Amino acid sequence: MEDHQDLSSSGSAWIDDELMHKERAWWHKLAQKLISSGQVPRHVAFIMDGNRRFARKKKMSTVLKGHEKGFEQMAKVLEWCQELGIHEVTLYAFSIENFKRSDDEVNGLMKLAEEKFERLIHQSEKVAEKQIRFRFFGNLPMLSEKLRKLIIQIQKMTKDYSKGQINICMAYTARDEVARAFELIRRGREKGLLREDQIDDWLISRCLDTRGEDPDLLIRTSGEKRLSDFMLYQCSSTHVYFDDVLWPEFGYANLCKAILSYQYYYKTIELGEEENAVHQICNCMHSFVACFCFQIVDFSLVYLTLIAYFCFFMEDLVNKGVGIREQHFIPLLTLVVSITVYPAGFYGLFWDKPVFLAIYGYRLWLIVLFSVGWMGYCIFYQSNVFGFVVAFVWFVTLLIYLWGIFVTSRARDFIENRYTGIEDVDPEMKEKFKELLEQNLAAVEDLEKKQKNKKEEKVRYFCGLR
Repeated sequence: MEDHQDLSSSGSAWIDDELMHKERAWWHKLAQKLISSGQVPRHVAFIMDGNRRFARKKKMSTVLKGHEKGFEQMAKVLEWCQELGIHEVTLYAFSIENFKRSDDEVNGLMKLAEEKFERLIHQSEKVAEKQIRFRFFGNLPMLSEKLRKLIIQIQKMTKDYSKGQINICMAYTARDEVARAFELIRRGREKGLLREDQIDDWLISRCLDTRGEDPDLLIRTSGEKRLSDFMLYQCSSTHVYFDDVLWPEFGYANLCKAILSYQYYYKTIELGEEENAVHQICNCMHSFVACFCFQIVDFSLVYLTLIAYFCFFMEDLVNKGVGIREQHFIPLLTLVVSITVYPAGFYGLFWDKPVFLAIYGYRLWLIVLFSVGWMGYCIFYQSNVFGFVVAFVWFVTLLIYLWGIFVTSRARDFIENRYTGIEDVDPEMKEKFKELLEQNLAAVEDLEKKQKNKKEEKVRYFCGLR
């Protein structure tokens, strides 16, 4: 991990509404509405990597200048997260591994952190308006005494705020966090506050620094594809998003892309088995609706072909006083074929019969050729504005028609993937599974009762530990 320190720049503020207003682009509102229409992650964690590389890239005098830019960008990102409805943000600010760097760099970062925390205390009124709670995770005794006092003051100052939460990880690694959690449990066992059968995942999670909601989305910048010992225990079901951009260059568009990536994978990440089953049923309903709507468009296209042909024929008849001539052969053939093979096209959507699909494909290509030829004929040979307008409307409908084919094919594939082969499940496997459920039903009920009682005991024991 190259760098995770972004508490810098004495001239920049944690909250600067005026600056944020100036830098807000016109499309931010549109992106915000687009994202809010989907599932917005409640808790987002950031591995803010790339400050030192940014300083070298921009040829800055010291790497601390890169950390200063990193802090400025962090303040913007926190504001963007609040605008997008993200309730909790966790920042990987300083790793225990970072203490291995040169003394000058570590001391400079600690000093910059002190300046930033002092500035945050001076902005207490703005923090109170935002109602943002600050929490600090990590092996805090490794920090200087002044820094620890500032951290305590900030946590006391914001402990009652509830509209948002910012977690800052300093002197932190996940392995150290888990080791300290087990040390706490070990002392509880020695004092007789815990029994061995009470040590499980719930108790361990309550002994970690976080003791809260796990991150829904983890974002790492700079192109590195690793977690760098960050929240390993809490990220078992977290969607991890890697961005190649360096942290000081991480913009609003990058944040939106990360959230959209989370929303795309949300169904497989968050939905439980029961909810996922309901979701599949809804998807199938939408697929059948898509197929039905496609058939409406398909029929409308045939109907519009009929109207367009007679408009074409009647105008020519009125203008020139002639009947059906050779030039009407192609549209007439298209009309006859469209109406004739329409049922074949309908069946071809749901049954993979080669004959139906072949007829459907020929019909489609015939309609495409006719639409292009008709528009060219109206423009270059007849200067027929009315015919061109009708042909243009017909062509737009054809584009909808092509889109309908794509949507319907995906819908059919979805339906087939979900429901093909259900009857082929081995009956013996069904019976074994049924017997297994019956055998364990009573045991599950007893376990639920024990878990309920155990959790009540755990709360009391845990309060004694803390």
